[in-house]
Amino acid sequence: MLALLLGACRFFLVWMVLHFLVHTRFTFGLGWDINFVWAWKEMALVALFFFAAWEWWTYRSQMVHWLHHPRIFTLISLFLLTCLWQGIVVLVGEGTVRDLIISMRYSMLGYITILAMALGVRAIYQKKLWDTDAFAWFLGRWRSFFCILLLAALAWRVIAVIKPGTFTHLFGYDRTSVEGDIGTAPPVNYFTNLTHGYVRSTFLFERPIHRWFYLIAFFPLFFVLMIRPRWWHFDAWLWLGIYSLNVFLTFSRAAWLAYAVLLGVMIIWQLYGLRFFLSRRLWTILPFVLIWSIIAIKLFIPRSLRQRSFSTTGHIQFTLQWLAMVAEKPLRGRWPSTAGPGSFHRGDLSTNFNPENQFLQLFIEFGIVGWVLWTILFFFMSCGWMLCLSSFPKKNLTDPLFQVWVALSLWGCWLAICGLFLHSFVDRMIVYPYAVLYGLSLGHVFAIYGKSAFLSIRS
Repeated sequence: MLALLLGACRFFLVWMVLHFLVHTRFTFGLGWDINFVWAWKEMALVALFFFAAWEWWTYRSQMVHWLHHPRIFTLISLFLLTCLWQGIVVLVGEGTVRDLIISMRYSMLGYITILAMALGVRAIYQKKLWDTDAFAWFLGRWRSFFCILLLAALAWRVIAVIKPGTFTHLFGYDRTSVEGDIGTAPPVNYFTNLTHGYVRSTFLFERPIHRWFYLIAFFPLFFVLMIRPRWWHFDAWLWLGIYSLNVFLTFSRAAWLAYAVLLGVMIIWQLYGLRFFLSRRLWTILPFVLIWSIIAIKLFIPRSLRQRSFSTTGHIQFTLQWLAMVAEKPLRGRWPSTAGPGSFHRGDLSTNFNPENQFLQLFIEFGIVGWVLWTILFFFMSCGWMLCLSSFPKKNLTDPLFQVWVALSLWGCWLAICGLFLHSFVDRMIVYPYAVLYGLSLGHVFAIYGKSAFLSIRS
């Protein structure tokens, strides 16, 4: 069963990266209308959910005591309350169940995947089938795969600049498109100033924003697996340079800021250890890291790259429109899928509003109550590990697999920054793979470090 689960995860992670390229090739390159096939990823996650539910039910007598632990009870309660409030908004508003499902796809499916994967792994451990060495081998294969992606992305960009027609003929990209509207072939190149400027890196992803989101999401894990063990070796710094170049070539200011903050956090971890995260000095230093990151971007990044007026003014206008919409129904919001990206599925283009901000979107759809519940759940599930590091023995803090969990738990840091500039849970090519890896790691912590872990198996 363990081999089947890890094999399925490997297949899922590889094909999620290739999903957009294959979709473009068949849909626009060959003209095949097979949209139902592209829902394979959601069907895989549904199968995962039922697998976890079945395993949980099978071993309910051994696992139900989790619910007695305050942290587990709080996590489940926050999750259920958030879902319940979203359902109430539908009942008292004008939305439909379909609107709710679409909206939850962009706000809750990541959480559901994490919990389902973690509970599935914990159930496998209950059967005495979980193998720590197999999990370490799986992470090693992911590291090699990710290194190949970093090098391939640089080669892809060279081809896109020198001979963009290659992708037009092979995969179905469009050389004349600028933004890539829904239902049309994606552009070969995106530029820093819409129709001109520097070519932005997209690689296998739909847009540059999705590309940098992927890079930022997995940077802490890559650092722990590839950089941290070989900190004083040349190859570690070489890979760090390659990674930094990939981030830079997206020409995204949000990406540079998120990457600078994360890099600062990871260097602090490398030099001072995990215990430093419990120190007040970290929370004194972190704001300065953020400020100096902004200053460095302004000083060292050419003005033509960091001043994109259409993007800046667009975000300001979206925020002003958001204030007007929130003032209508501040408590419970309007209803699900009244803001982008969920609103695009409603079909009425005249009422679509895409705030390009995860937090603004949730505020519009579910009001201040829904926003507060979702935000607390978000930080509790992501940054909550900081609350319990002091309870772990020192030997656990130096365990590489334990550090993998901590690295993946840093998603609260990057997602909070990313969510200010896009809908963080929208791109399934990033959210689904990340949720699967984080769920695997969290399940490992459930199983191996249960007596002292954040989600302890004993009260």
